[in-house]
Amino acid sequence: MTFHYAQTSFSRGELTPKLLERTELEYYRLGLAMARNWLVLRHGGLIRRPPTEFIYDVKDHGKRVQLIPFTFNADQAYMLEFGDHYMRVYKDGGIVLDGGVPVEIATPFTEAEALELDFSQSNDVLYLAHKNHYPQRLTRTSHENWQLDFVQFTDGPYMGPNGSGTKALPVSDIIANDTIQVQFDRPNGINGGAGFGASDLGRYFRWEHPGKLIGTGSSTSPEIEDPDTGQFIAWGQITNVVDAITIDVLWLGSAGIESVSGITLVDNIG
Repeated sequence: MTFHYAQTSFSRGELTPKLLERTELEYYRLGLAMARNWLVLRHGGLIRRPPTEFIYDVKDHGKRVQLIPFTFNADQAYMLEFGDHYMRVYKDGGIVLDGGVPVEIATPFTEAEALELDFSQSNDVLYLAHKNHYPQRLTRTSHENWQLDFVQFTDGPYMGPNGSGTKALPVSDIIANDTIQVQFDRPNGINGGAGFGASDLGRYFRWEHPGKLIGTGSSTSPEIEDPDTGQFIAWGQITNVVDAITIDVLWLGSAGIESVSGITLVDNIG
């Protein structure tokens, strides 16, 4: 005689295979072995999973992408498409266009790296982290205007000091918030003697030299001596590698620098 069991509730959802023969448990009587393309309602019933909606083609169908949400408020929410060295923007069920062309910015992340990104949002800024790159900061100023740059930390972090006697000389006066090129007399002590390379982009750079205390640290006399090293210092971030001994540095701050060999650091923003 065939026995038919009427199951009217599926409130336990899809069961682990370890429970499929446990007929004495309530989980068994209120669950099911597979619920593919079904959603379990709170009261135990099932409904079909709603379909997805085609919005827009990804840039390259042969490559994978990661979708990262960006939500400023209920009216300003986006989905960001990160792919092989690019990012695109979606909003309100469509891709964001500028002059009929999808809004797109370049990124340093390869296809594989885009899938591995860690991220965290604060207001209109999305911070992106990957082990192969210095932390990036994605800033939104409008639906069509997005900018990606390096996260700017305050005076560091740094690798160990260069103790090889290698000398560095900026090519002109250094002013905070300006990008000034720095030339070294040799590659000794830089990446094991190999000199600078593309992987140094975003790396923090600190220049120290002996000097005397020429100020009090006040707003009218900002120059101070670094208490840890007894040196006068300036610090910034490498934005371009020209060659093994030449780099462009965005100088972010200075402390106690006076004129040395015609090089003057001014404006303490640290």
